[in-house]
Amino acid sequence: MIKNKKIGFYPYIEKDGIGRYISEVNKHLQIDTIKSKYEILSPMQFLFEKINNYDLLHIPNFLVPIRKTAKIVCTIQDIIPLLDKSLFRYEQRLYLKQRISWSLKKADHIIFTSNNTYKDVTSIFNFNNNYSIIPLGVTKPLQNLKRPKNQLKKYFLHVGRRRTHKNIQNIIRAFSQFDTEKYDLVLAGSKDKNDDELDKLALKLGIKKSVKFTGKLSDRELAEFYENAIALIYPSLYEGFGLPILEAMSYKCPVITSNRSSMKEISNNSALMVDPENISDLSSAMSSLIKNQDIRAQFIQKGLRNIKNFEWENTSKKTLEIYSSLLGVNVC
Repeated sequence: MIKNKKIGFYPYIEKDGIGRYISEVNKHLQIDTIKSKYEILSPMQFLFEKINNYDLLHIPNFLVPIRKTAKIVCTIQDIIPLLDKSLFRYEQRLYLKQRISWSLKKADHIIFTSNNTYKDVTSIFNFNNNYSIIPLGVTKPLQNLKRPKNQLKKYFLHVGRRRTHKNIQNIIRAFSQFDTEKYDLVLAGSKDKNDDELDKLALKLGIKKSVKFTGKLSDRELAEFYENAIALIYPSLYEGFGLPILEAMSYKCPVITSNRSSMKEISNNSALMVDPENISDLSSAMSSLIKNQDIRAQFIQKGLRNIKNFEWENTSKKTLEIYSSLLGVNVC
């Protein structure tokens, strides 16, 4: 892509949204991926990791090490560790705040994946650096999908980690207002530390049999859940981007999401927007997609139009332009 220049992603992460970001962008960029010798959030990584013989390193999060040996591009997708106090102890949040502050100052260029994340960063930090806002993309949908195994009832779907800011408890409370003999709520994704608490809430509300945890899914299995769902339920209290919103839309799955943070920005009037803390608001949105097929069809079409604005090829092209500018060379 850029002749005679050595470029790499560091640290290489395989899981979650950052792993998807590296994987999809690198299909187009085809640069090196470099694993850290240390646990990536540790002071050891910050103080002692030294990556030599590279002209440019792309840090896909806020983990710029102290030993800078190349030009640095840093992508910040969110600052959830600072905003969701349930994820880390006070001293851990203080440490991560310092790591983010260091990255913002020492990187040669910052990429934000949404305007919302840029605004969040500037509200907390004295940010004065070169930056771009480059949204993520959506992967082309898989074909020839079947109905998910053992899923006999119609269902609403949630995808992702079940951390506090994901607002799963309110999803369960809103779902409990339905005839759960006819419908399921499917919580897709690997087992989470909060699952036992959510299971207890479902039991208390008398809907335990209708709240299903899938465990880890393959890409095809997840696609099958998207394609056959009544809707994706994604009323998070905060997101830096919200990739499942676009993934659902690509599978003609209408989306119910929050009227705040990046979700409003990414949805672009193509999803049903709700107050995530208003259970009646969320329940009414779910009910409207069951009772009114015209509304559901309208949001499916809006979603398909919206995803045309989010392509990994464009994300990669704009990222490569930043590399080229920093290195002072033309793209091949």
